[in-house]
Amino acid sequence: MEKLSPALVLLLTLAACGGPKPPARWAMGGARLDLQPARWTYDGDPVEIRPLGWDYAEVRVDGDVELHLDRVGRVYDRYKRPIAMLDPDGRLVGVDNELLGIVGAANAALPGKAHAWLSFTPSGAVVKHDAEMGPVSVGGWVGCGPSPFAQQTCLLVSYVLYFEDEGERTGERVPAGPSVGVGIGVGVGVGP
Repeated sequence: MEKLSPALVLLLTLAACGGPKPPARWAMGGARLDLQPARWTYDGDPVEIRPLGWDYAEVRVDGDVELHLDRVGRVYDRYKRPIAMLDPDGRLVGVDNELLGIVGAANAALPGKAHAWLSFTPSGAVVKHDAEMGPVSVGGWVGCGPSPFAQQTCLLVSYVLYFEDEGERTGERVPAGPSVGVGIGVGVGVGP
């Protein structure tokens, strides 16, 4: 049997350990979500939650798959890479266990904020709470149903899409899927 060189062992170890890690409870899952067909108009584009069986759904924006959800609170990007998980207590945890916010059935708050940033009304309306303009209607969901787990699913989708969009406008960090690379040498990572 050939012996591996110490440099090769180090390289393989670093490659295996690199990159963002899914939330700590990823394998167990988090909050229960009810995945029902639902529609919302977001920034002029139709958004659809399309269940693919009882435990998995695609989220399409203007016909293109943007997110994937499963019944136990896991959120994946369009390439099915983990980006966040909703814990049973409402915490939305991203890669490397970064707190991305709090999402309940009626309200969602940004990380470190005590007040709602988005709200979901009983009629299905989504309201964004803007510090300068006050409450602003940002469309309404159809099909979220009376279940608080279905309402939380719709608010979760709204939150993740809005969080990504707001982050792009402000330059703040947004949920992103892990990036994986293999190479030789010293690497310096710079990113959002």
